[in-house]
Amino acid sequence: MDGGDRPAIGSPAEPISRTCKAPGCGKDISHKRRGAFFCDSNCKSDYHNHEAAEARSAAPDPAKLPIPDTAELASELRARGLITYEEEEARDLRAIGLGVMRLAGIDPKEIKA
Repeated sequence: MDGGDRPAIGSPAEPISRTCKAPGCGKDISHKRRGAFFCDSNCKSDYHNHEAAEARSAAPDPAKLPIPDTAELASELRARGLITYEEEEARDLRAIGLGVMRLAGIDPKEIKA
């Protein structure tokens, strides 16, 4: 029975060439353990610092975010029973903030100031 080009079960296969994931490195890491992604700790740090910098640059600028219509937001929160009529009419920002936290499932008492 001919097995073709596949190695038999249990026979050693040719090693797969692997390279470091750090930007600009590309060193061979075939000699490292199977789950290794980087050639050394410096490349690992560089990679994660690069990823974090990209994430920060992708985050929206808070100054450019739209300002929510507090009247519309207060009306929706009152309709859901999360703030009172008086808080809605006064556009009480503290009450609106607490209502939004409750809507998101966050217990305002657990937030540390």
